[in-house]
Amino acid sequence: MDIREPELLHKVRDVLRLKKKETVHAFDGKGIEFSCKVISMDKKSLLLERREKSQEAAKPCCVITLAFPMLKEDKIDVILQKGTELGAGVLSPFISSRSIQATPSTTRLSRWHKIVIEATRQSERLWLPRVAPLCRIEEIITQQYDLKIVAAQKGKPLPENLRNKKAKQILLVSGPEGDFSPEEEKLIAANDFFPVSLSKNVLRAETASVALMGLVHYHTSFN
Repeated sequence: MDIREPELLHKVRDVLRLKKKETVHAFDGKGIEFSCKVISMDKKSLLLERREKSQEAAKPCCVITLAFPMLKEDKIDVILQKGTELGAGVLSPFISSRSIQATPSTTRLSRWHKIVIEATRQSERLWLPRVAPLCRIEEIITQQYDLKIVAAQKGKPLPENLRNKKAKQILLVSGPEGDFSPEEEKLIAANDFFPVSLSKNVLRAETASVALMGLVHYHTSFN
């Protein structure tokens, strides 16, 4: 494997200080980790020889899609990083009437993917989350899932089928700054969403998204 990513090269060369013939672990993003031998390394590239499989993780039985509104770049960075650390299987940005309307550039999309990869590596996950293409809120909320949950100020406790781990495909949606429009709220209600309250306090959009992911992750992973 020929690695040329500057951030990864920095970590291997300057942080881990690995030398030639030493061993490093790499994952393929599809549940498998390999031990690799360092063949050569310079300022621009790292050449690894893949050896034996060192670890394998089964595909998650519950896939959580975290749908979040377009926000300012640093806020989306937080959602991508923390959503990945908390086990999201799909990260799905959307545009709604009160969200930022801009379409992410190629450079920004590349940055998103780097954030997700690094968060996956840092949290020692072996399955890489997928960053879905940008869509309208109407598109994401009308899709079919076993369970659909929306963050709501006047919501309810988590539904029983989540606590019992019966749902295998879960969609989580949180609103933009200023929340959803009345028309969007009606459409959400008409598409079988379960409203869940996250706090008595009013949360920022990025905080609500991460809090919702954390709450559901806890109940699907440990309860």
